Amino acid sequence: MTGARTDAVDLQAGIRAGLNVATFRGDEAKTIQTLFRRIPTVSGTNEGWRTGFMAAVFVVADFGGPVALQPEMRYIQKGNQIEFTVRNSDGEIESGSITTKADYVEVPILARVELPAAGPVAPHVLAGPTLGFSVNTAAEATLGERSQAIRVGEDFSGNAIGLDFGAGADIELGAATLTVDGRFGLGLSDVPGLRFSAQNRGIAVTVGVVF
Repeated sequence: MTGARTDAVDLQAGIRAGLNVATFRGDEAKTIQTLFRRIPTVSGTNEGWRTGFMAAVFVVADFGGPVALQPEMRYIQKGNQIEFTVRNSDGEIESGSITTKADYVEVPILARVELPAAGPVAPHVLAGPTLGFSVNTAAEATLGERSQAIRVGEDFSGNAIGLDFGAGADIELGAATLTVDGRFGLGLSDVPGLRFSAQNRGIAVTVGVVF
């Protein structure tokens, strides 16, 4: 790795952005889906995924061995989606969805293990804890072309603890270094603000630049 050397630590900064595909898991995570099944006019429900945005700044601290430290700060959109079909007053079937939005500012502290490079491609694997600060928990119901906000909780403040696991690669492109990675996010604590217990799950894919 190249970068500005401070004592025995080689530091590199970078930015990345991408998509996060998220859902809820846990014993009570299907609460909304279960409630919908009790409505006579609802003919079917299906658990979906919320696709959200993620953007981050990060620093890679290389101590000269195969293991580096990669702290980050990121904004990430999580949540989930329940899709359903319902029979309206005219007897017609309409499609709808309930989208729960759980958005955070998160601080992952990741261990990064460098793998043998193949030409300009230097792969690595990542793992470590994340601490999230909730910035929004809300829900929206959509039926056909109509949508309406609904209440999913009271106090949306709070922290969320989780783990990140992933792999990626830095690709040397002359004057610039491109970085790509994919991660699985495993929530360990309940989503703040919900009326029921659920934990975040998600798969994120990002691309960025190392300076």
